[in-house]
Amino acid sequence: MNRPAWKAAVAALALAMAGCGPPVVHVQHQVGGALAIPPQARHVLIEPLEVRTGPNDGYGLLAAQLLAKEIRRQTPWEVTAAPAVTASQAPVDLRLTGTLLIDVQEEATTQPVDSFEPTGQAGQPQAQAVLARLIWVRQVVTVTDVKRGAALGTLQTQEQYDSRKDGRSYGRLGLGRPDDPSAVPPARQIVPELLARLADTTAGMIAPQTARVDIRLRETASPLGRQGLEAAGRDRLDDARTYFEAAMRDSPSDPAVAFDLAVLQEAAGEPEAAREHYLLTIKLLGRDDAAARAGADRCAALSQYMPP
Repeated sequence: MNRPAWKAAVAALALAMAGCGPPVVHVQHQVGGALAIPPQARHVLIEPLEVRTGPNDGYGLLAAQLLAKEIRRQTPWEVTAAPAVTASQAPVDLRLTGTLLIDVQEEATTQPVDSFEPTGQAGQPQAQAVLARLIWVRQVVTVTDVKRGAALGTLQTQEQYDSRKDGRSYGRLGLGRPDDPSAVPPARQIVPELLARLADTTAGMIAPQTARVDIRLRETASPLGRQGLEAAGRDRLDDARTYFEAAMRDSPSDPAVAFDLAVLQEAAGEPEAAREHYLLTIKLLGRDDAAARAGADRCAALSQYMPP
C-alpha cells in the first residue's frame, strides 16, 4: 500500500471508529433585523426622545438610555445615549431619534360599602375610594445612516398598562382589592417599566440575529479529502479547508470534495466561494442526488447573506 492510500485508510478507520460517519460543521450567519443596517456600522448615537404628549419626568432621556443598554446587550456596537454630537466629537454610523407619546388615564371614583355598628346592626353606607390607572406609551424611533445621510426606516412600538391586571394592586399579600388607591402603583413607577419593555422590543428589531445551520460533510475517496474530514472531525476547520482546497485541485471532478469545500467556505464566511462550489456539486451530480439537492438548498439560503 502506497503512502497516500495508507493515510486515507487510517483516516477512514478513525471515522469508522468514531461511529458517526462524516463530521457535522456548524455554520453561522448574521441575519439582518427589520432594517437594512450597513454591515460596517459600529458606532450608534441615540438622542433623547421627544415627549410629545403626557407627563415628562425626564422620560425622553431615560428612553434613550434604556434603548442604548438593550442595543449594547444585543449587539457588539458601541452605543452612546446623549444629545446630538458633531462628527469631530465622536464617530457616528447610525443616529436614532424619535418621539414618545404617553397617555395616563385615571378612573378615580367612590363606591358605597356597607358598614356595621358594634352591635352588629347595619349602619350608614360609607363611601370607599376606588382607582384604576391606565397607561399607554407609544415609541417611534427613526434610524438614520449618518454617512449616507439617509433614513433607514422608522420603528413603532407600543405598550400599555392596566392597574386592575397588576398583581401589585392587590397588596403585599395579594388579598386586597385591585382598585385600592393606596396600593395602585404610581405612573412614575409604571412608565419606566413600559419604556424598558419598549427598548427591548426596538433593539430586537434593529439588532442582527444569528442564524445557525448544521451541515454534515460527505464521504470522499480522495486521500486529501479524507484528511480534511479528519481535521473537521477535530474541529480544525481551517486545516480542513486547506486539505479540501488541495483535494479540489487534485480531484476537480469529485462532487463530495466540491460539496465539503463549499461547506467549509461557508463556515469561514466566504459565501461567494461557497456558492461556486455548491453549484459545481450540482453540475457534477445532477439535481436528483441528495448532495446536489443539499447544495441547491444552500445556494438558495446563501442569497440572503451575499451582497446585491
